[in-house]
Amino acid sequence: MARARSWLFLFTGVVAAVLLAAHGLAAPAPQSTPSLAGAQLHAVAFRVIDGKVAMKVWASSKDEAGREVRRELSAKDGLEWMVQRGDGELYEDPGTGSILFKPRGREPLVVRPKLGDLVGEAVPVGLDPRSVSFEHHPGLKDEAVSEDPTFSAGGGGLCGHRVGPRMFEEAVDVRSVVSASIIPLSSTERVVRYAFGDYYSYHPKVGAMRINYNPDQISEVRLKSLSPDGHPFFPATAEGDLYFIIEVLKTGMKIANFEPMHIHATVLNWPPFETPVINEKGVRFFDMNRPDVEVHRIAYQELYLYPTRELSVDIVNSRIDKSVLTATFNIKNVSRTAGDIRWFVIGDLNHPLSPAKGLITLAPGQVHQVTFKSRLAPTSLPQYITLGAVSQSGARMLGYKEFHFQQQRSGDSRISALVDQTSTKMLRAKDLRAATR
Repeated sequence: MARARSWLFLFTGVVAAVLLAAHGLAAPAPQSTPSLAGAQLHAVAFRVIDGKVAMKVWASSKDEAGREVRRELSAKDGLEWMVQRGDGELYEDPGTGSILFKPRGREPLVVRPKLGDLVGEAVPVGLDPRSVSFEHHPGLKDEAVSEDPTFSAGGGGLCGHRVGPRMFEEAVDVRSVVSASIIPLSSTERVVRYAFGDYYSYHPKVGAMRINYNPDQISEVRLKSLSPDGHPFFPATAEGDLYFIIEVLKTGMKIANFEPMHIHATVLNWPPFETPVINEKGVRFFDMNRPDVEVHRIAYQELYLYPTRELSVDIVNSRIDKSVLTATFNIKNVSRTAGDIRWFVIGDLNHPLSPAKGLITLAPGQVHQVTFKSRLAPTSLPQYITLGAVSQSGARMLGYKEFHFQQQRSGDSRISALVDQTSTKMLRAKDLRAATR
């Protein structure tokens, strides 16, 4: 069985931050629950969990003001699935209602969601996700943390901007840690879907800024093998669309790009972004409370590999007691430079009982300890969190640690740092071969 490994790539460089020098924060617009009458049904293969492909499903409609509103759906809503192509098994997590597919055979699985009279478009689920092989790519040197093709890594980019007279143009660095899954859609196509991530940057005129993936959009990079049969898969071309929300921490102002930041690379080897991935088209960011007000524009961006870690992050101890996870990490500055460090926890946070983010100062050789506590959802699925740490400004410093855990719903609260045990038993909804084709 091929095993996935974590790797580190920092999309780091200069970003010309373009924000209004003074901008008020309006109250968030109220969100309403969309009616299913006249709604559209959507689904996408979003994550890989326990050798299965987890789906993200939602219904969308328009409110009275013409704005799109969404309602997340789960197995508990009575979703059905029609097989368009391929073969596999459908699983439901009884605790959370999560929907997962286990593709079988050499033909990619393609399904359509159905809820009452609503029928969504065909959705590629792909091949068995554990068929993704990394063995022949020596660029991966970190420890294996899971059999699933998932990874934690760094993030950022080299950007330039052109803006109007009311905005200022300055340069800042961006550093991040992100988590993603690699889903093999076919033997020649794979998609990297980003589930979690925190980016940070700082500028004296604006202060600290936090950047996250927009949860209402799908951020992904599509890889296509240059080999006719996908063996070997790399080298490959890359095309991606990214959606972000930027928050100015001092004022609370949030801005977003409603059109994707499109990135591409002609030839990409393994690990990803060793060859720069480029965005050359201007991307506009708008105030989320006033969507017609542009406050930020990126003219170009370059993403590239960053192979070093200046911060060492280690798991010290962990336990699950009465469905509460407690995990303690050490963050050590292994560089020769002091830095203001933003630390954060991303991943399956569930219901945090302690802070998941913080700002510390670390001198060379200094260690800071972080304890994260969270009340876990009632699921037996494997989960993970990643503690990331990046310098807010000054010298580039980054480190992270990915930590996997799993509840034993039989009452056993043991925890495993590596998910090497047999697959979790979940409620098997039905065999897809018996579904309508």
